[in-house]
Amino acid sequence: DDYTNALTYIHQSLECREILGDVRGMMISYGIAGAIYRDKGDYKLSDQMFVNVLKLAQELGNQRQSAIALSYIGENLRLRGEFEKSINYFSESIMISEAI
Repeated sequence: DDYTNALTYIHQSLECREILGDVRGMMISYGIAGAIYRDKGDYKLSDQMFVNVLKLAQELGNQRQSAIALSYIGENLRLRGEFEKSINYFSESIMISEAI
């Protein structure tokens, strides 16, 4: 199916970017994979991808990307009905966004 094909290409892209040490490109690939997994309803894998984005963004000191990753994780939690946890992620995302 289309999701499977897309994920195959994204993971190939991620492997290349890891070999090249392209951290920004890795964040993009992880983010796209996270969105695809979310669209498929696989929130666990989606969360893992967005957590990877968050870790890389924090390593780079990229606050904008950190805020975006936090909001995506918050959205996954909201979609699963974990509203209290989602509010925490959304709040942290907003605090970072307001600071930059």
